[in-house]
Amino acid sequence: MTRRFPQLRTAFLECGASFGVQLLGDLVEHWEKRNLDALEHTNPANLDHAALLEFVEQYGPSDMPALFPRTEVTEAVIQSGTEAALDEFAACQIQEKGDIRDLFVDRIFFGSEADDYTNSWAFSDRATPFGAKLNAIFGSDLGHFDVIDMRQVLPEA
Repeated sequence: MTRRFPQLRTAFLECGASFGVQLLGDLVEHWEKRNLDALEHTNPANLDHAALLEFVEQYGPSDMPALFPRTEVTEAVIQSGTEAALDEFAACQIQEKGDIRDLFVDRIFFGSEADDYTNSWAFSDRATPFGAKLNAIFGSDLGHFDVIDMRQVLPEA
């Protein structure tokens, strides 16, 4: 969304700043482990099937080798992963984790209620990846049943 509509600003009204911090952190962590270069470490085509079978035969239960047949079907599965199918970040054209920051930080806002102690996380350069300060906006809980005195919601924020 942020790549396709670069001028669009988006707000999540009720989620809170802590959600924004977690979302940014999760996106960065997922990219670190699931970008195309990182996936090469878990690419099934890199598996030494013969060595695996040797270990299974040597150290596994006697009936275990039958669970590791090398067939045309397993070969097809191993070779089926294409870059287009594997790259979860292709649509956003993410080439490095800094691209996530650039698409996320200035364009997404997080509604935060006055009594949420985690609002400060959005402004903490130690709590967020890149030391980014997220956009927390006032998401009033004025209409909530637990607001005892509506005059205190804004000062509480």
